[in-house]
Amino acid sequence: MVAKQRGHDVTLHEKEERLGGQVNLVATSPGKKEFLNVVKSLKNRMEISGVRIKLKTHLTSKMVEEGQPDVLVVASGAKPIEINVPGIAQPHVVSAWDVLNEMVPDIRKQVV
Repeated sequence: MVAKQRGHDVTLHEKEERLGGQVNLVATSPGKKEFLNVVKSLKNRMEISGVRIKLKTHLTSKMVEEGQPDVLVVASGAKPIEINVPGIAQPHVVSAWDVLNEMVPDIRKQVV
């Protein structure tokens, strides 16, 4: 937004169908839905300032070459830290991200 406010032509390419990255995942946890307000606020501010937002767009090197940007800023997102503890590779051990992504069936009776 600051770049746009300073007169630059700014386009944000997001490979997912919505902005927010892992904030969207965190917001699925009980009591964390308010995190989505940050994403909504930033999106609104970008739209008001004139930043073009392109969702579901996997930016390729060809697209970058064709667009000939003066500057390319890449934000590749965060990834969970993987720790090496005995038993972590067991099939009954899952990550919090898998649970939040609903990749683990019926966890009501399991400890996470």
